[in-house]
Amino acid sequence: MGVTKKPDLNDPVLRAKLAKGMGHNYYGEPAWPNDLSYIFPVVILGTIACTIGLAVLEPSSIGEPANPFATPLEIFPEWYFFPVFQILRTVPNKLLGVLLMGSVPAGSLTVPFLENVNQFQNPFHHPVATTVSLIGTAVALWLGIGAALPIDESLTLGLFQFDPTVEYKNISIFLFIYLGSSCFKTNYISLDIPILSDISFEYSTKERYVKDSHDSPKELGERK
Repeated sequence: MGVTKKPDLNDPVLRAKLAKGMGHNYYGEPAWPNDLSYIFPVVILGTIACTIGLAVLEPSSIGEPANPFATPLEIFPEWYFFPVFQILRTVPNKLLGVLLMGSVPAGSLTVPFLENVNQFQNPFHHPVATTVSLIGTAVALWLGIGAALPIDESLTLGLFQFDPTVEYKNISIFLFIYLGSSCFKTNYISLDIPILSDISFEYSTKERYVKDSHDSPKELGERK
């Protein structure tokens, strides 16, 4: 049978603490003997019984011995490391990926300092902490699900096709071709880059001449 300690409301010290939102440890159900003599033994013995029961009823097989020369095609970490694995896999700069990993616990540690409120208040009265928790949970689920998908579907979760690596490389190649052809005044440029899924880039430009005030009429005639 549990023991319940009633609060002494005639105590001025307790009443002052209750007015400040503290002093709740002066009354209620104490840990001894309620928890230590009843709840803790039940939980500990129940955990041991479940572990032994599963080991006896559903023994796991040892499996095949590990072969260091047969490396699987894709190596995945444990499921709780999927969001971190997704960050390292999608960020092209590894140093930036490591910094993003370190910013997660650093940002979480700054949340308590942003809101100086009473710890006994309703959690919904903490708008900053609640918003950060919800956004962090959504981002973690998004990164975790994307880590199990191929790299070209990891950011979009397979909802639509988008490969940022190829798109950014296409833009870089186009700018390189345009600037190079403008500087050297080439008529025809043909590139065959097998790295980008055997895509052939052909870019032709018209000759563009810039009239310079220092050019003589003879030199302009030879250009034309």
